[in-house]
Amino acid sequence: MSSSVNRLTTIPTRIRVNNDFNNLFSTDTNNSSRFPSTTYEVTGNLEAREKPAQLRKNQRSLYALWNEFEFGVGSDKPAKDYNSRDRGANRYLYSKRKIFWDLVVLMVNRGREANDAIDSIYKHYGYKTPVSTIIKHLQKERMNGTGYPQFL
Repeated sequence: MSSSVNRLTTIPTRIRVNNDFNNLFSTDTNNSSRFPSTTYEVTGNLEAREKPAQLRKNQRSLYALWNEFEFGVGSDKPAKDYNSRDRGANRYLYSKRKIFWDLVVLMVNRGREANDAIDSIYKHYGYKTPVSTIIKHLQKERMNGTGYPQFL
């Protein structure tokens, strides 16, 4: 049923407007002639707006975060291709993870492989350190102005 509804919402609709005031004061006892026949014409495509992309809430590893940024998860588009609407819908998660994504992109642009870059982040902070703690450490380093010399 969902696919039928989606298919029907993509079909352009047309409702015609026709005000027939000549039959308004007719002596005909039929109800249809007492009221003007009114139809409305709407042209255009009444597609449902696509829902914004979603970021997964509980990513357990930095590798999963990077895959979400680079390739997307499931049918969602990759986070690197988000537009302003998608970033706004995922404002909190996107802004928290962006510091990690920017660091990995910087390391990749300097000649490392993405997995090697993530390995060096894990090596510095510990392999058993939760993702949220690593992101908090990265935020502190950025706020202190020390940058990331240990990774570059």
